[in-house]
Amino acid sequence: MGWLALETGDTAGWGIAGLGLCAVLAVAVSLRWPSALGVALALLGGTYALTLAVAAPAVDPRAAAVSATLVLVAGLVDWTYELRTTSPDEPGTQWRRAMWIATGGIIAFATAESVLALADIAAGGGIVLDAIGAVAAVAVVAIVLVLALDSGRNASP
Repeated sequence: MGWLALETGDTAGWGIAGLGLCAVLAVAVSLRWPSALGVALALLGGTYALTLAVAAPAVDPRAAAVSATLVLVAGLVDWTYELRTTSPDEPGTQWRRAMWIATGGIIAFATAESVLALADIAAGGGIVLDAIGAVAAVAVVAIVLVLALDSGRNASP
C-alpha cells in the first residue's frame, strides 16, 4: 500500500500510509486470529478508497491490482490458518492449493480489468489492451490447471 501513499502527495500521503500500516498490522493479526481478516481486508480496501477520494482519476488502472491483492491476501491467510488448525496437506498437493489461490487472484484481476476496460471504452481511453492481456493470462492459467489435473489423474500410484 506504500505506492498508493507515495502517489498522493505529502499531506494525504501520510494519512494513507498510516491507514495502510494499520491494514498490514491487521493482516498480521489475522494470521493468528482469522476473524480479524474482515477488518484487515476492509482496511486494505479503505486505504485504496481514501486514495481515490484524494486523487479522483476518471478510470484508475490500479483498481485491478488492488482487487487481485485483496483476493490473494484473503486466500493466503485462509490457507495459513488451515495449515495450523487441521491436518497438513497431503504431500504434493500444496502446489495445487497455491495454484488455486493464484488463479483466484488472476480472475479477480481479469474481472476488474474487464470492468475498467468497459468504463474506459465509454470514456474513450486505451486500457482495453490491458484487459485483453488479463483475459489471456486467465486462459493460460486455466489451460495449465486442466493439464496439471489431467496429468495427476493419469499418474500411476
